[in-house]
Amino acid sequence: MCDSAECRRKQQTFCQFVNPCGHFCFGMNGDKAHPPCLEPSCVAADKEKKTLGENKDSFCSICWCEDLAAQPVIYLECKHIFHKNCLHKLYNEKWGDGFIHFKFAHCPSCN
Repeated sequence: MCDSAECRRKQQTFCQFVNPCGHFCFGMNGDKAHPPCLEPSCVAADKEKKTLGENKDSFCSICWCEDLAAQPVIYLECKHIFHKNCLHKLYNEKWGDGFIHFKFAHCPSCN
């Protein structure tokens, strides 16, 4: 991370847990569950089973603005990974169109 005020603020939101591989967790500070390691070498060593090939350099498929390493992530049971804030925003917006549906309560990638 750079030394800007925004980067320092974001850095404080990241979990301080160190994975068994020695890399820091990409989850949110204070979370009890930790996502799998997103370092490319760990994703490759796992044969991409835990993260479906997504690593810290992959873009969040909700915002498509920043890579997953830019913000704390959330790991869903279906193995998809998103920025935690992006998923919360999507969930809180619920219906983005004129139709009432409950797709917002499911994974954005696999519904």
